[in-house]
Amino acid sequence: MGDHLREWASIFTTLAIVCNWCLPMHCDALSCSQCFDVMTTFGNYRVVRMKMPNLGIESVYPAGSMVTRSGQIMRHGLNMAEVTE
Repeated sequence: MGDHLREWASIFTTLAIVCNWCLPMHCDALSCSQCFDVMTTFGNYRVVRMKMPNLGIESVYPAGSMVTRSGQIMRHGLNMAEVTE
């Protein structure tokens, strides 16, 4: 994977890969408050719910979704996903 990341042209300055099915409510302390973070999901699971209580949002977050938000300002979290075979 390291070889691919070195060749990946991107406007982004950081890449973080998080392998969670459950993410407790949090803010990203190392994120820049003036910038937007992009969260992308992929995998084999059914329905996950994303929560952003600052905005009063709780929504379905299926595989292949992308969400952009300021991770330092916006609290966010995911519930446990049910893995499919």
